[in-house]
Amino acid sequence: MRICFFLMLFTSSELLGIGRPTLSSMSVSINGSRKAYKSGDVIEVFKGDLVHIGHTRLSNGRSPDIVNLVGFRRSKVGNPYDDRDKGIVIPDDLGIRWSKQKKGKEYDIYAISKGWVFGKLTLRVVTPKINELVVSIDGKRILLNPGDTLSLREDNQLVIESVVGNFETADENFTFKVNQEGDQAELTFLRYGFPVASFPVTTQ
Repeated sequence: MRICFFLMLFTSSELLGIGRPTLSSMSVSINGSRKAYKSGDVIEVFKGDLVHIGHTRLSNGRSPDIVNLVGFRRSKVGNPYDDRDKGIVIPDDLGIRWSKQKKGKEYDIYAISKGWVFGKLTLRVVTPKINELVVSIDGKRILLNPGDTLSLREDNQLVIESVVGNFETADENFTFKVNQEGDQAELTFLRYGFPVASFPVTTQ
């Protein structure tokens, strides 16, 4: 009887790693838009984004004890290691030294129970970029690329026709403004209040 118990203890599927559940899905909200991801997925986020990690499910239908975003400077409220349902501002709430290769670009999210890691996702911080800008000046359309200068007169009517970037530009939190100091001016685009690109403006 003692021998049988010994064999059962050390041949259990859990200890041998056979049949252990895996991460099936993890719900992540970015600026209020929620999506389900699977183990191994890479989630791209930008500076200023607000991230919430939500319901996480394993292949056996259960939830892991902990979902941990490595590098998240969390508050001490609730479980200090479980990062579900906590607002994470990118990149303010992330510690660069905990990122992959300490570059502040990628952070791992682990699903864990009782020391087992069931799977992970990667949070990738991407720099927002504008690749192309189309404006019209008094009805005349002009294509601008990064580094181009916009020439205006005081009586010109400027309209932003379209913006092409590596993020969703049809967002109410994507705005622009014209800054002027003396003879120097620039057209600056912002996403969630953070500058994305600027185009120098000369006045005639």
